[in-house]
Amino acid sequence: MIKGGIRIGGLGISGFDSDAAAYFERAGVTDATAKAQINAFVKGIKDLSLYDSMISWPLRSAQNSGSGTTAYSLGGYGTFNGTLTNGPTWGTSGIVFNNTNQLIDVTYSSPLLSVLSSYAVFLSTSTAFVQFHLQFENGTAAGTYLNHRFDGTADFGTSGVHGVTTRNTTNTNPNQSQSRTLNLTTFQSSGYCVASTSDTVYQDGAVAVSGSQTGLPTRNPAGTPFFRIAANSSARTHAFQAVFTSTLTNTQNSQLNTLYKTTLGDGLGLP
Repeated sequence: MIKGGIRIGGLGISGFDSDAAAYFERAGVTDATAKAQINAFVKGIKDLSLYDSMISWPLRSAQNSGSGTTAYSLGGYGTFNGTLTNGPTWGTSGIVFNNTNQLIDVTYSSPLLSVLSSYAVFLSTSTAFVQFHLQFENGTAAGTYLNHRFDGTADFGTSGVHGVTTRNTTNTNPNQSQSRTLNLTTFQSSGYCVASTSDTVYQDGAVAVSGSQTGLPTRNPAGTPFFRIAANSSARTHAFQAVFTSTLTNTQNSQLNTLYKTTLGDGLGLP
């Protein structure tokens, strides 16, 4: 029986947050450790007042379905399940991509136009190509809404960089690029947030680069938008992806990163 939001009876007292428990049911999560991690993450996100603006995809096998082609979403903004496309595979540390045509496709709907922030946890073993954490566009420069990526090519006139491009009508300005040497042996996190006066790239919870911007994103209605996770990535394990309809502050990015490391990301060796 359920009394006061706590399950009592043969199954004992669960103490799970109701939204976490609903996610367990939808995604078929049965692993006790994974349940505890998800529950702690949900409670922590709610404490940060970010749950209602969040859509996330826990992609470690025990934290999601772990089989099949559906990557179930978690978050208060709505249900936006992803579809594993062209054969990426589930793994204990995340979904493994080994061909540039593999990706997770999320069916576009207009509420996604409100997305302003992205946070990714990943391990890449190559810088040989442009790799998207999140690709949200309609296939034309003028229709780029929010692309969060790192580049192994000479895009932006640099190479071996972690870069982001986004979403005005020409897709020429602003672009935020952080030149750095990618760590190809360990997991890392990256964030990107769009605001009315600046765009900011985060690395492992800290500001990496920020640049001025005038005006909020222009959403070009031409064409049919698509929303993809870990696209064009042939040497990657993607452990987690989240988006938010709010612009996360520097403090919130740091808090989110710490929360993920100590809950869903436990055991990944994140810095």
